[in-house]
Amino acid sequence: MSSPSINSLNLIYNALSYNKSKDKIDTILEPLQAMIQIALLGICPIGTKLQIQENILSIQQPTIIQGITRWYNSDKKDDLYFLYSVIKRYIKWYNPLVNKKSPLSSELYQLITAMASEGLSNLFKTYSSSDSNTVIHVIQMYKNLLESNNDKILVDEYLVDIEKNKVNIDEVFGNIIGVYDPHILHIIYYTLKLIQDEQDKGNQECSMDGLNRTLFKYNRAIKEWIKVNLIL
Repeated sequence: MSSPSINSLNLIYNALSYNKSKDKIDTILEPLQAMIQIALLGICPIGTKLQIQENILSIQQPTIIQGITRWYNSDKKDDLYFLYSVIKRYIKWYNPLVNKKSPLSSELYQLITAMASEGLSNLFKTYSSSDSNTVIHVIQMYKNLLESNNDKILVDEYLVDIEKNKVNIDEVFGNIIGVYDPHILHIIYYTLKLIQDEQDKGNQECSMDGLNRTLFKYNRAIKEWIKVNLIL
C-alpha cells in the first residue's frame, strides 16, 4: 500500500486549520474508542455517518432524523478530517509491533484494523455520491494509511496555552492507554469476533449495541481524562 501523499496531508492540515465549527478540544478523540466505532461501521448500512460529540466518536444510523440531528449538532463531513489523528495515534500507541507497551494483543489489533478497513470502505460508499471528491479521497488515504501501518509519517501535534507553552498532545496522549483493563479488552475482542462471524444483521446490531453500552463507563473516563490532562 502506498503512503499518504504530501498533498493529502496538506489538505487535512488546511481543513483542520480553518474548521472552526467545533472547539478543537472537543474533537480530540481517544484512538481505540474511535477505531472501534469505525470497525462497527463495517456492519452498518450505506448512509451511516460518524459524529464527534464531547471527545467521543459515535455512529449515526441513516434514519429520517439523521439530517436534523447532524444540523443541530453542527456535524459536517469535514469532521472526517479529524480521523487522521485517530489513525496515526492508533498505529503509534496500540500497534504491538510499534509500541511494546500497547495493551492490545496482536490478534485484537489486527481484528480492529481489518474491520475498520471495511468500515472505511462503507464510509467511502456513503460519500461517493456526494459532490466532495476531497472527502472520498481522504477516506481512501485513511484506508491506505491503516493498511500500511506506516508510523514514519506521523507528525506530533501541540496545544498552546495563554502563556505560549506548548503541550505535545501525542506525548500526553500516550498515557491514556491505561484506561483499558485486560477484562474489557477481552470483551472487545470476543464481541467483535462474534459480530464478524454472525450472519444475521439483527444479531449483529444487538451485539454492537451491547458492546457500546459496556463501553459507556470507559467513554466517560476518557472524557474526564481529556479534561484533566489536555485542557489548558
